[in-house]
Amino acid sequence: MQRKYNFNELSSESSNESENTILEEEAIEGEEIPVEDNIQMLENLVADADENQAENFVPDMSNLANLEPSRRAYCVYEKFSTDWPMLTIDCVNTGAHYEKEPHSFHFLSGTTTTSLEKPSIQLIRIAQIQSEQIDDDDSDAEGSVQDYLPPVLERRLFDVNANVLRVKSHTNFYNNQFQAGNPNAGAAWLENGELIFFNLFKEFKTMGTMMSNELPQTSFLQNEQCYDTPVNNLQGSFKYDKPGYGLDFHSLKNLAVAGNQQNILNAFKLTPSGQVMKDGQNYSRFNNGSIEDVKFAKTGAFLLNGVFAACSTNGHVQICDPKSNQQPEPFKVSHADVNVIDFDYQNEHLIYAGDDIGQVFCFDLRNTSQFMTKINYNQSAITSLKASPSSGCTIAVADDNGAIVFYQMDEENETDLIKLGLPSQYLFLHCGNEEPREISWCGQAEGYLATTDLNGIQLIKPVNL
Repeated sequence: MQRKYNFNELSSESSNESENTILEEEAIEGEEIPVEDNIQMLENLVADADENQAENFVPDMSNLANLEPSRRAYCVYEKFSTDWPMLTIDCVNTGAHYEKEPHSFHFLSGTTTTSLEKPSIQLIRIAQIQSEQIDDDDSDAEGSVQDYLPPVLERRLFDVNANVLRVKSHTNFYNNQFQAGNPNAGAAWLENGELIFFNLFKEFKTMGTMMSNELPQTSFLQNEQCYDTPVNNLQGSFKYDKPGYGLDFHSLKNLAVAGNQQNILNAFKLTPSGQVMKDGQNYSRFNNGSIEDVKFAKTGAFLLNGVFAACSTNGHVQICDPKSNQQPEPFKVSHADVNVIDFDYQNEHLIYAGDDIGQVFCFDLRNTSQFMTKINYNQSAITSLKASPSSGCTIAVADDNGAIVFYQMDEENETDLIKLGLPSQYLFLHCGNEEPREISWCGQAEGYLATTDLNGIQLIKPVNL
């Protein structure tokens, strides 16, 4: 079970040492303890506050712009500026599972530019990632950071016809053990309504990294024969009247699904030769609205059957089971737009959702008439929500106010957090982003999260994850 932390604090209030100084040579005599004649009077007595209570800062979610993250709260906290804002990011799983530092991660991202410069899709590698090893006794002292070398960011790009709204790698992972997909394959939604599928073999090659078209499959996956022949040289393009944000690949099958602002929800079949074939059926069962996000199930029978979900601005979530003759009707989540959804990595029946007024939900798909959990901690629209691939029921949530909050969704009654005005599910708050747009877990090493905002990319690893 993760330990809860309130580590994002005002830099001017990070310590209270001057008030807590004790003179060693001065004898301090305690006051005489009064004797209570009536034991019932004890109920009216108030205990002294703990000495370290001043260090326990509860962040003001409405004033995040004036907060600075405390470095003590992070094993890794790195910022990378970019020439143009990036609205989307997705980790590319390259097959290696890191247990020791330094780490190296690959990402897909896309830029938003003016008409003077073409936008691009970028393959990014951040290498030499390691903890800063801050000395808790004296973090400001010379030499307190030992053997630390800053990470190196490298990127390769290719131009596209319009600003990039969403990118998705073909790769995925399960609990940091089962890895599948083609690192060379990806897809993106563009602002002009184009949905493109592309190959990254050349970009990986110029980085000096030659990726095969299939990650090593585990014996479990091979015995089940639940994965398709790997895709080679993926290429394809489809034009819609309006763009979308919903886009996902199936973890094992050569399938993709995409949804757009016209309430169109299409499925795609990827052939081993790299062709993309669109299913002509519109799978949307929403009465109206824009489809904001789509996700394939990540485990269990739902994964093997190709079950996927979609959410809409009409406040509903829809579940699609291609192998079922009767499709369930969309279920109501919120009276506001539902912006993002994600399936849990360990429990196929759990799905998470975030809406346009900052609410976060957890539903059990066996009974969607009522949510299991609802959190009202975020103060503005949820822009991204991702389930952790390495910890069941753990999610990260970004909102338009600049907060990225980590929640443990199966925590029901954490009394200490409730007393502090925090939800029971609260794990960690990261601030310091300007309008964060998308977040992505780095499944090759536990606890790492990448974020994009108007200023660039951040890579963090909180101490309690």
